[in-house]
Amino acid sequence: MIRDLFLGAGAGLGLALVVYGIRPPRPALARVLATLRSPPTPMPTGRLRAYGVLAAPLRRLGLPRTQVREDLAVLQRDPAQHLAEQAAATLLGGLVIPLAAAMAGFSGQVPLWLAVLGGAIGFRWADAHLHAQAQRRRDQLRHTLSVMLTLLTISLARGAGLEQALDDASGVCTGWAANRLRQVLATARVLRQPPWPALGRMGEDTNVAELSELAASMTLAGTEGARIRASLSARAAAMRSTATTAMETEAEKASSRMAMPLLILGLAYLIFLLYPPLVSISSSL
Repeated sequence: MIRDLFLGAGAGLGLALVVYGIRPPRPALARVLATLRSPPTPMPTGRLRAYGVLAAPLRRLGLPRTQVREDLAVLQRDPAQHLAEQAAATLLGGLVIPLAAAMAGFSGQVPLWLAVLGGAIGFRWADAHLHAQAQRRRDQLRHTLSVMLTLLTISLARGAGLEQALDDASGVCTGWAANRLRQVLATARVLRQPPWPALGRMGEDTNVAELSELAASMTLAGTEGARIRASLSARAAAMRSTATTAMETEAEKASSRMAMPLLILGLAYLIFLLYPPLVSISSSL
């Protein structure tokens, strides 16, 4: 009796932890805003050393790859931390699948390919999870850049200078992407450099093509106010059109994903309605 209670409590706790991991609770808005405004806390030295030890074998293999480096640049994350997490995920995957096979009742030795498969899944999951986070950051960066360019054209139209218009437009925008753009613009201003090459380098580092295209078009536009305003207006309109097309595509994908469950639900409801008369007809015959 007591054993059954402990087993039930353990199963319930495990299920609750799985649900918590899949759908964690949303943090409060005040906490999120405080995190955005506060500077990042430095990582402890002991944790850095642990990351370096775990990441050393993967560094010798030439990792991380170029795409992973671009994702890390968007997230502003240390490559050693990602490699350490990837090594831990690989080891965990190599142990979990053979252990699950052994607990499922497979007699004899567990095949080696199960451990290799689990390690490959863990290795790939770390890169896929990082890429998904980076893509969300890139979408935020594109949206903020589109809004900033729209505000910039308005400021230029009312007679403001380029630097003043950039300050006004970047000051209105909020969020992670706006802070990142403000940091790049402030660095270019301190170094007495034009803002467009700095944004272009940021686009190359983060693999955001819109920033690189903006830098190239603004370099060709020169320093004349009318030409810059026309180029910025065209670039903002193109980015808005691209964002609208992307949202429509995502909506169509979501609709197509919902078509199959709705079809299955409709068939099940039809079977539920037709089953009693079919049974009565078959019994009468």
